[in-house]
Amino acid sequence: ATQVSVVLYYDAEGDHGRTVVPMQPIPEGCWKADVHEDLRGRYYKLLAESPDKRLFPGVEVIDPYSTCNTSHTGRGLIFGNNKTYITDSPKIAPHESIIYELHIRDATIDHHSGVSCKGKFLGLTERNTKLIPNEENAHVAPDGALSTGLDHIIEMGPTVVQILPWQDFDNDEHSEQYRWGYMPVHFNSPDGWYATNTYNESRVTELKMMIDAFHKAGIKVVMDVVYNHTAEDSNEFNLEARFSFNGLAPRYYYRTCGSNPVSFSGHNTCAWKAMDEPRCGHCYSNGSGCGNEFRSEAPMARKFLIDSLLYWVREYKVDGFRFDLMGLIDRDSLTIAAQKLHDIDPNILVYGEPWTGGPTPIAVTDKGSQRGRGFGVFNNTLRDSLRGSPFGIEECYLMDGGRLDELKKGILGSIHDFTDSPTETINYIECHDNRTLYDHFCEYRDLRNDDIQFYESDLVRMHKLGAVVVFTSQGMPFMQMGQEMCRTKNGVENSYESPDEINKIHWNWKIQRYDVVSYYRGLIALRKAHPEVFSMANAQSIRDRILFFEDMGLSVPDRCVAYRIMGAPLTEEQAALQAKLNELPFGATPDPPLADDS
Repeated sequence: ATQVSVVLYYDAEGDHGRTVVPMQPIPEGCWKADVHEDLRGRYYKLLAESPDKRLFPGVEVIDPYSTCNTSHTGRGLIFGNNKTYITDSPKIAPHESIIYELHIRDATIDHHSGVSCKGKFLGLTERNTKLIPNEENAHVAPDGALSTGLDHIIEMGPTVVQILPWQDFDNDEHSEQYRWGYMPVHFNSPDGWYATNTYNESRVTELKMMIDAFHKAGIKVVMDVVYNHTAEDSNEFNLEARFSFNGLAPRYYYRTCGSNPVSFSGHNTCAWKAMDEPRCGHCYSNGSGCGNEFRSEAPMARKFLIDSLLYWVREYKVDGFRFDLMGLIDRDSLTIAAQKLHDIDPNILVYGEPWTGGPTPIAVTDKGSQRGRGFGVFNNTLRDSLRGSPFGIEECYLMDGGRLDELKKGILGSIHDFTDSPTETINYIECHDNRTLYDHFCEYRDLRNDDIQFYESDLVRMHKLGAVVVFTSQGMPFMQMGQEMCRTKNGVENSYESPDEINKIHWNWKIQRYDVVSYYRGLIALRKAHPEVFSMANAQSIRDRILFFEDMGLSVPDRCVAYRIMGAPLTEEQAALQAKLNELPFGATPDPPLADDS
C-alpha cells in the first residue's frame, strides 16, 4: 500500500462523523496515526490504497487487531479498558484434564432448559436452572428437579470445557440461522450472536462473565480456534468478502503459488504455470477445504497468531486452545506459541486436529510431529479402534471385538505409537464432528450384512463400554456434551448449519437416559478420585506400572483386553486394579461406578 488511513465514525452504521485520518509509515512495514482526543465509543475501520486497484480497490476493512466488532462486516468499536472481573484460572495440571466439549447455543436453547438467556454467553452463567416439566417428562419428574446448563456441567464433573468457536465468524448476528462458527473472519473479537447487544461492548463483558462462571466452578475454559483459514474469498474480485487481511496486505497472509511455489511434497502449486515458469501469484492453497490457508509461517502472520493467543490469555484468562485443522499451522509457529503460553502458565492446554481438509504446500503437523513440542493431538487411532472410521463402516472393537493392538496402544497413552507423553494425546470416541456415537452405532447396525442382531440395550451397553475405555486410558479424556445422554442428531453426519432441533441438547434426554448420565458421571468421579492410577503424568510411569495380562503369562478370552495397573503407594484396596474390557453384545458391561453426591 502507498497510503493507509484510519476511518472514524460516531455510529455503528451510516456516515455520521466520518473522518479519515491518514497514517504515517514507520519501520518494518507498519503504519501509525496519532489522534489527540478521547475516542471511547467511536467506531473505526482501516483503508489501504495503492495505484494497483486489483490488490487495493479502496475497500474499508476491519482492523485484524480489533477486539470488539459490531459484526464481521461492521466496524470496530473503541471501548477502552473493560474491567469485568474474571476469577483466576483453576490450578489443574494438564495430565488431570477431563475435557467436555460444548456449543454455547446448543447447551441452553432448548425450551425446557429453564435458562433465561437461552443460546447466549449469559445462559452459561445462570445457576440453579432445572428441566421444565412438559408432556414428555412430567410423569417422571413433576418438579423438573433435574439440573440443566451450567449446573449440569458442574454435576458431571469435568475439569475443562472446550467451547466451539466464539471468535467473530461469518454469520448474521441478528439471525436465528445456525452456525458452528468454523468460518472465522476476525480473531480477537467475540462473536455478537452470543451477546445480548451487538452494537456495544456487551460481547466482551458477557463472554468474560461466562468464563468467570466456569472458573468459579473450578472448571478451565479452552477456546476452539480456527486460525487455519478465514472467510475471505480467494476470488479477489469479490470485494464484499474482503474483510481484513486481504484489504491491507493482499495475499501476504495466505499461502499462494507466489509465496509457496512448490509444495513440501514437491508438487506445483500453480494451476496456470509450469514448474520452471514464474508463478501467477493468484492461486490460493486450499488445504482447509474452505478456500484458503492462513500462512502461519510468514513473519507477520506468525506474529499475529501468537499475539492473538496471548491476548485471549491475558485479557480473558482463557486456559487453553484447541486448534481446528492444526495440521495447517506450521510446526515452528505452534512450538513457539506453546512456549510463550507456557511461560505465562505451564498448565495452559494446547492441542488440536493433526490433519488437514485437503492438500497443502507445507509439511503437515500430523500425529507424531508434536513429540516434545509442548502441544497435543486428537487420537483418531483410538477413536477408530473403538467405533471404526467416521467415513465408512469397518471393523471396530465395540461392535466386533477387533483392532486390539490399536486399542492397547491407546490405553497406554499412545507412548508406543506417536507420543512422548500421555499429555500429548486427546482420547475420544465422539465430538461435534461426524455422527454422534449413538448415531454411528445405528448406522453400523443398519448397514451390516451379517446375521448379528443389535438391540437398543446393546447400543447403550456399547456406549458405556466405550466410555470406560476413554476414561480409564492414559492421556486426556474428551467427551461431547450430550454424549452422556446418548446424544443423537437424527443421523446427520455434519450438522454445522443444521437447525436447533438437530443440534441442541434436548434436556428430556437426561431423564430418558439417566442411567447413562449417572454412568458417565461415575467414570469421571472415579478418574478424578484416582489420578495416580488413571492420569499418569509421564511415559515412564506408564511403562513401569501397567502390564497387559498376556505380558504376565496370563490368558485372556478372545476379543477381550485385560491389564493390571500397579500402584505404589496405594491403599490395600487399590494395590492392583484390573480392567477387563469385553466387547459387546457378546460380553458384559462393567457395573456402573458410583459418583459421590457431595
